[in-house]
Amino acid sequence: MFLSEVLSNVITHQKRDIQLYNYIEESLIWYDINKSNTYFHMIFLIELTRYLGFYPDILSNNFKYFNLEEGAYEKSKTSKYSITGDSLNLLNQILGIKFDSNPLPTLNSNDKIEVLNIILVYYKLHNNNFKSIKSLEIVKNIFS
Repeated sequence: MFLSEVLSNVITHQKRDIQLYNYIEESLIWYDINKSNTYFHMIFLIELTRYLGFYPDILSNNFKYFNLEEGAYEKSKTSKYSITGDSLNLLNQILGIKFDSNPLPTLNSNDKIEVLNIILVYYKLHNNNFKSIKSLEIVKNIFS
């Protein structure tokens, strides 16, 4: 339900995009077979940004800040949307991993919620039509 709500926010009025469709279909089929991956939602949303045109620039991932608004790492804080510290460490653990990565990060429920919140802010900053996700509370309850 959560992913359906996010997808309905981001793929409105899109042109026909076979790669996007294939990514969504293949990912959901993978999830249906491998439901044990509790990081699927986060990985799916990060990877989806590749097809939506705003995947984070991860080249300078050694920098101390990540600017959610610009989608890039930076040496110093330049925006109220720049994250650092624990939030940045959590995001870094999800960036670049695949559904079948082994080992997967070990995040507690609060960390998972924090990563989801970061990802949703990132989506809001890069998609003007992005609305609040009502089913997020359900996901938070599942993670708790």
